Amino acid sequence: MHGKDTAFAVETKTPNDHLLKLLSVLCPQFLSLPKDPRTLLETAQDYEVPNKACGEYYYFGLEKGIKTFTSELLHQHAEFFNSPNGKIQLQINFDGLPILQSANTQFWPILGKIIHQDDLDPFVIGLFCGKGKPSKINEYLGYFVSELRLTLQEGIKITGLQNNVGAYVSSYICDAPARAFVKQTKPHNAYFGCDKCVLKGE
Repeated sequence: MHGKDTAFAVETKTPNDHLLKLLSVLCPQFLSLPKDPRTLLETAQDYEVPNKACGEYYYFGLEKGIKTFTSELLHQHAEFFNSPNGKIQLQINFDGLPILQSANTQFWPILGKIIHQDDLDPFVIGLFCGKGKPSKINEYLGYFVSELRLTLQEGIKITGLQNNVGAYVSSYICDAPARAFVKQTKPHNAYFGCDKCVLKGE
């Protein structure tokens, strides 16, 4: 639709409120431009959010996040990522965030981050919202684990690069409660709360 205009907004990470002011100045001179930044960015208005794990869960996608947030980086360092050792280094984060204390409503996002020479922002892979943590760990992690396994085995096809770009997870970042939940082990304050030994705590 407005390819170059959209690319400018995405690459410069211009906030929507700034885009709105910019468009209000440019629209009288350039009649083809939309007045609303959501129209410019072709932001989807409707999402079908399935019910999973006793809450609502939307899976944005690991590969989609990598391509959206690192496409420019991958092309800038094409020589490195075309080499056999040129793999995407990933960090994965799980955590619970209370958003409504009165209703005990929580967000449980799955976040990804690319570790390279440049400091890149994290991106959302999946997002769960419900009263408390997800009740079924397989429904919460199922899409992510399946796509991650495929990504680690086959790599990611990036337009403009010769071969699929390999990827690996360098670390999973969680606090103690989130780690126990994701690994389905006893919490850190239980008698057998250490997930590295079998000693009984006091």
